[in-house]
Amino acid sequence: MNAKILDGMVIFTMVVDSNGFSSAARLSGHSTSHLSKVINRLESRLGVLLLNRTTRTISLTPEGELYYRQCVNIINEAKAVEQQLEGQRLEPQGNLKISCPVSFGIYKLQPLILEYMDKYPKVNIELNLEGRYVDIVGEGFNLVFRGAIKLEDSNLISRKIHSSKIATLASPKYLEKYGSPVHPKDLSKHKTIGLNHIPQYNIWRYISPNTKKETRATIKSHTLTNNEQMALELCIAGQGITRLPLFNLREEIKKGELIELFGDYQPIVIDVFIVYPSRQYMPAKVKSFIDFVSDRLR
Repeated sequence: MNAKILDGMVIFTMVVDSNGFSSAARLSGHSTSHLSKVINRLESRLGVLLLNRTTRTISLTPEGELYYRQCVNIINEAKAVEQQLEGQRLEPQGNLKISCPVSFGIYKLQPLILEYMDKYPKVNIELNLEGRYVDIVGEGFNLVFRGAIKLEDSNLISRKIHSSKIATLASPKYLEKYGSPVHPKDLSKHKTIGLNHIPQYNIWRYISPNTKKETRATIKSHTLTNNEQMALELCIAGQGITRLPLFNLREEIKKGELIELFGDYQPIVIDVFIVYPSRQYMPAKVKSFIDFVSDRLR
């Protein structure tokens, strides 16, 4: 493709619409000689005469008439695109593609999305609930939610929106059958349910209430899953001990369906972040969603 294919179009249509070089020069802020040179280069590149010139008037040649009509169409389409982009920058609208861990999406994000959609009806939301680590830019996401004890370094922008204690959980049915671990190191003798999409999923960290030192329990998971909801259901069913952020729970502990273990240990906290590619030229749909969710979860 010719990289200069659009060169001179705007000047050409300005000269025609202004009925001459002098008027076009005043509008554009360029000299008449500059405009004349632009038109000459355009005609030379196209290999046709576009304008008949006299000392006082100009007129379109048949080729110029054809070219002028097409230039007007192209320029109007470009203006329409600019207006559309400007509208998206100022007013939330268009498609918003989001990735979020399943449990956080169901328990925390779902009611917020319903409220956001009522407030911003011109935004169409594509919500992917998944446990995997997505490539924000490569897969075309506007933003993603990520939970982490410490977020990895990257060129992406992040905002912390929520924090939650991580709890070690077991059902009364399991504890009645297998007994209750007294110390985190005892977990190696128990059936555990691990989450294999978490880095170092086989290492569960605890902070001693007395020494404040870290204890690391190495887990040999009886069951592995990439879905927190599945781990929760298996745990309630008595299939093993699991470890989940409390935002995954509703009233399971209060109802007695689950019992928290090692509650005297200093809690490990997981933070939830909204991660997005850039602050620069942020569309209104992205900014409004981030601000909305941050405000509600605060």
